[in-house]
Amino acid sequence: MTALLSRDGANFSLACDTCGQLVANLAPAMGTWRVAWSLFVEDGWRGAQRPTGPHACGRCPAPRGHGMVEESFARATPAGRAPQPVAWRELDGVTVVELPGTLHLATHAHLHDLVAGGIRPTQHVVFDLSRLPSADSALLAVLVAAHEAAARHGRRICLAGAADRVTGALRMLSVDDLLPNFADLPAALAWLDTAAVTAAY
Repeated sequence: MTALLSRDGANFSLACDTCGQLVANLAPAMGTWRVAWSLFVEDGWRGAQRPTGPHACGRCPAPRGHGMVEESFARATPAGRAPQPVAWRELDGVTVVELPGTLHLATHAHLHDLVAGGIRPTQHVVFDLSRLPSADSALLAVLVAAHEAAARHGRRICLAGAADRVTGALRMLSVDDLLPNFADLPAALAWLDTAAVTAAY
C-alpha cells in the first residue's frame, strides 16, 4: 500500500513505489486521501486513484504492476508455508474470513494468498474484524484488492464488527465506500443476502 497508515491509524503518509520517497504526516493538513492525492497530482505524482497504489513521484517513471507492499508479499510467501492464524469458512454461500486480534507479516501473507487464489470468485466475502482493535496499511491493501477481485466477478465484499479505529482509517483513506462495515456477522450476511436478491431482479 502506498498510503501508509501510522501505528495508531490516525495519520498517513504517501510513498513513491519507484524510488521510495516518503511524504509524511498528511492527515492533519489534508484530512483524507482524496484531498491529498488531488494536490499531489497537481505536483506531478501519477498512479492509481486509490491509496493502495501503485504511485510514483514526479521524478520517477509511471509505476507499473503492483506497489511495494504487494511486491513484498510475492517475495515473502513461499509455497507450503505453515498454516497461519486466519480462519475462513463458507456460511450460507458466503466466504467468511475471520482475522485474529493481532496482525503479523504471516497474517498479511496468508490473507494475500487467500484473496489471490483461495476465495472462490463466485461468492460474496465477509471479513470479520471483530477481534481486531486497529488496522494497518498492509491489511487495507488486501481488503481493497479483495474488493477489486470481487467486483470483477459481480460479487461484494463487506466487513463485520470493525472497530472505530479501523473504520476511521477507512474514511481517512477514502475507501469506506468500497468496504461497508456492519455491526456483526449476521448484519453483514443479511446485507449480502439483500444485495443478491436485488441483483436478481
